[in-house]
Amino acid sequence: MRPCSALPCGFRNTVMFDHSTLLIAAAMPREISALKGRLPEYCSTIVTGVGAENAEKSLRGFLSNSLPAAVIAIGFAGALTAELKVGDIVVSKQVIDLKNEPITASLLQESVIAGSILSVHKMICTASEKQELASMLANHHPLCVDLESFAIAQVCRDYDVPFVIIKCITDLLDEDLPLDFNLYRTADGNLNSFAIASAAGVQPAVWKGLLELRHRTLICAERLAGFLEKTTFKHLLKYSH
Repeated sequence: MRPCSALPCGFRNTVMFDHSTLLIAAAMPREISALKGRLPEYCSTIVTGVGAENAEKSLRGFLSNSLPAAVIAIGFAGALTAELKVGDIVVSKQVIDLKNEPITASLLQESVIAGSILSVHKMICTASEKQELASMLANHHPLCVDLESFAIAQVCRDYDVPFVIIKCITDLLDEDLPLDFNLYRTADGNLNSFAIASAAGVQPAVWKGLLELRHRTLICAERLAGFLEKTTFKHLLKYSH
């Protein structure tokens, strides 16, 4: 496994530092939807798109022009342990993937649940896949899985920006998602909502599963917003001055 790249030579001479800003990053608009009207004035947001490539490209583009005091990446994730329930918040102690050395989060939050977050390059849609990953990486004790966190961590480390990943659980270790969403991703990696709706159109069970998943994402978006309001913003307030 290879470590992440170091801070680029000469970097600090070419980028403007803005220590008055906290940047909140999410892959999809729904993940930050509940934050509307609730953000402190020193917070900015960015929607990167789904997947590691989109996350890296979007965040690197932002940080190449202006460096915030810290990056807070939020979003949804699937559980890799039976102890996690829908709506539980997971805060990163470290972020791992299947190829590279773990990256330790440079901003640690007090939380009921804190530990490793695993990133992979395809959506994990079945219970068997989640269980296999949990078993394969048992020595790292991953709590949940997503697509973007490791890319976010790499970019933040490259730019020497403190970061933390905060995820909310939408699907359990022993649950399958209603569809293999990998089949409905566009060329740029994002989800094709029309194709998903069309695929589910003649399958009542799939529609039911999609509606349940949507309900869970709304709950999780609110949980993430509430968690940020109660803990993270207060903890990181010192970075905004």
